[in-house]
Amino acid sequence: MLDGMIIPKAGKLTPKQLAEVERIAGEFDCSILEIVGQNRCIYAILGDEGRELMFNRLRGLDYLAKVDLIESPYKSMDRQSALA
Repeated sequence: MLDGMIIPKAGKLTPKQLAEVERIAGEFDCSILEIVGQNRCIYAILGDEGRELMFNRLRGLDYLAKVDLIESPYKSMDRQSALA
């Protein structure tokens, strides 16, 4: 389940930065999926919804430009959807 997207300030996270983001996500039983693009990487947060504390902690990291929660109505395969 995709819960959020992380956009780093640089083109991609360093291994140390990625490890910190993964550690924070892991504390909330979530994982991080790196999506590699031609010019930059974005990072998907995979896991259960309702992790506001996790999002706040990630938003506090100075090397992240944006951390967005993907709200349920915008998910194509939401658990509550008749398609799921």
